[in-house]
Amino acid sequence: MSPARITTVALYDDNPETGGKRAEVIVPDDQLSLAIGRGGQNVRLAAKLTQWKIDIKSESQAGGSFRSMNPTLEDLSAQA
Repeated sequence: MSPARITTVALYDDNPETGGKRAEVIVPDDQLSLAIGRGGQNVRLAAKLTQWKIDIKSESQAGGSFRSMNPTLEDLSAQA
């Protein structure tokens, strides 16, 4: 998905019957088309390489609640 700037990545290990491993990637609104790539090429190749289902959303699509539900690296290191 490079060269798009990624704001947040959340990883989920879902039940294999519902699709297995899944990643939700949040990018700034102006970076969404860059992350997806022409015809979905960037996200399709990333999914193929990682064997994960990848959902890309803009910050406005994800809403403010996404970040508050997932601690940042700084939050995690402060708790340690």
